[in-house]
Amino acid sequence: MSATSITTTLKLTEALKARIGRVAAEAGKSSHAFMLEAIERHTALAERRRDFVASALRAEEEVAQYGLVYDGDEVLSWFQSRLEGKATRPPRKRRLQRAMARLVFAPCALSDLGRVADFLLRQSAVDAAATAPLISSALQIPKQHPTIGRGAEAGLRELLISRGHSGSVALYRYDTASDTVVVLAIRHQREQH
Repeated sequence: MSATSITTTLKLTEALKARIGRVAAEAGKSSHAFMLEAIERHTALAERRRDFVASALRAEEEVAQYGLVYDGDEVLSWFQSRLEGKATRPPRKRRLQRAMARLVFAPCALSDLGRVADFLLRQSAVDAAATAPLISSALQIPKQHPTIGRGAEAGLRELLISRGHSGSVALYRYDTASDTVVVLAIRHQREQH
């Protein structure tokens, strides 16, 4: 919180005010402190979401401008090897081909997958190796069912990849004209960046 605070009024229903009072008391906090914490947490989540979507849109602009992507099968093989602890080179960029149904990754999405791999490996190499096939198989689903992801901001689609109490999320766009799924951004839900 900044050194200078300003007063803001919130209009709450009596029922919500009572719920907040009960939960705050159970947490050993004042209602005011509880609401400040909740607003701060929700604001941070909204900012992370805004930045994630902005990253996906920048990746999409880069693909549109340069036409370079990574083949989906090569990316997922690379990702699997990374999470198994194998030293492996990233796949080569290729020109986006518009001739057949396919899954491709924007260059930023490959960087994102590398960051997710590093994050998972820092948590547990065993869990990372077990997570790799889940993420890889989930990212293959839009090849057969391109609209499976729920609608997201700016016409993107969002694919949730669950693992226990957490998981990953990918933002992609399905280009109907070329029958291509372009993965634009990926993050693990517990990453802090």
